[in-house]
Amino acid sequence: MPGLPARLRTYFRVMFPLWVNVPAGLLMFWSFSVAVRAAQGLPMSFGLVELRGAVTVLLCMLLPRLLDELKDEDIDASLFPHRPLVTGEVLYSDIRFLTLGAILLAVGLNLGGGPSTAAFLLFFALLVLSWQWWMFPQFVASRTGLVLLTHQPLAPALLLYVYALNLEATGATPDFYVATLLCVIFWFPLFAWEIGRKVRSPQDETEYWTYSRMWGPRAAALVPVLALTLAGGLMAASWKKLGAGTGFAAGHVLLILVMAAGSMPFLVAPAERRCRVRSLVEGYIFGFHLLTAGWLTFQG
Repeated sequence: MPGLPARLRTYFRVMFPLWVNVPAGLLMFWSFSVAVRAAQGLPMSFGLVELRGAVTVLLCMLLPRLLDELKDEDIDASLFPHRPLVTGEVLYSDIRFLTLGAILLAVGLNLGGGPSTAAFLLFFALLVLSWQWWMFPQFVASRTGLVLLTHQPLAPALLLYVYALNLEATGATPDFYVATLLCVIFWFPLFAWEIGRKVRSPQDETEYWTYSRMWGPRAAALVPVLALTLAGGLMAASWKKLGAGTGFAAGHVLLILVMAAGSMPFLVAPAERRCRVRSLVEGYIFGFHLLTAGWLTFQG
């Protein structure tokens, strides 16, 4: 059997591709950070505090994936027989080792005190609770909606951590309005991705619980469209608060229109060849963060 480094490379290649997740995590971190600084009139900069925050965000993206592997050990064999943990290419002991290392590193990076430490500890507490199914494993495990409810607080908690980190880096005071507005706006794309990745055409449904199976394909596909419309609409409406100009608002409106137009065929007639919900959501999210990060960084 290959050694631990080779097995971990296999895991990351198949289950958590670093070439996708690292740029995505860094782009989200930076776009949210520059939005905070633009909204509060703070200087744009990148130093050791921001580097610590960026690494922490990447670790906080990885940890829920690792904990899900451990939580789903008993059911993955029947639902996903080709995954490396099921085939034995990667061992569950490897995941426990990686989880422990990620936790120790994340905690070690965030024990310096200050607002970011408190926000990180809130995220970590919610992460533990979500892994433990809020202490009701049999009640929650079979209900996709309740799984969504127990896991979604992680996203705004992570955004709150990034907000607190920006205050720490700049010495600024908290602004409740800015914190709430931006955490809500940036949470909508994460919520849309969580729904969109579990939408299938009726022909593709299996025993795996999806939102399309629970709500129906049209309703399940409509939820991310609405969430992304709210994200882009609120961002466009905030152009004055961000000091970004009408071109910034127009760019976000254009993203909404492209995403909605691409979703329409599946909403009208759900079919296998028209099921592009996940790719449309991911394309929109990339455009949303790239537009926000690029525009606000260079105008600042």
